Amino acid sequence: MKKKVAFLIMNMDKKGGTERVTSMISNSLSKKLDVYIFSCQNGKTPYFHVNKNVQVESLHGERIKNSILRKIYVFNNLYNRVKKNNIDIVIAVDVALFLYLLPLKALNVCKCISWEHFNYFINPIKMGTNFIEVTGNTVAIHHYEASWYTGNKKIKKLKYFLIPIKQFIKYQVFWRKLYE
Repeated sequence: MKKKVAFLIMNMDKKGGTERVTSMISNSLSKKLDVYIFSCQNGKTPYFHVNKNVQVESLHGERIKNSILRKIYVFNNLYNRVKKNNIDIVIAVDVALFLYLLPLKALNVCKCISWEHFNYFINPIKMGTNFIEVTGNTVAIHHYEASWYTGNKKIKKLKYFLIPIKQFIKYQVFWRKLYE
């Protein structure tokens, strides 16, 4: 039986880099795994191409106006989908979204991973770095990116996974040189 992996993203309908890379990685992983993309809000019609075998679903957070109730509503929808589909791994495609995964992790429902897609130097040592330590696992596209987090004295323990996609290496080297 194939492993099941889900990505949790804010809104897959957007046309930013996070959505583009999520679609690329989902498409690639879908060759060997069952892949799901859950959008906290909207997200049923991705801007970027997603293979037909990748299941894209909305958690419909846009339906709830109160921000506290919206978080509860989105978590309940996420929890129900993870349980119903027997998902093995959920990846939060933004460390702030890991808030939704904390109960899943605490209840041992599935393995939970954070993916800090945003550039470390744009928003360093804010909320994201605190969540990265809580997750214990994070995803980096290149070893340069991982070294920015492992070099942060506030993060004591971090296991990271590299995704060595060739088109990102030049981008990461550019950012590193720009901020050093």
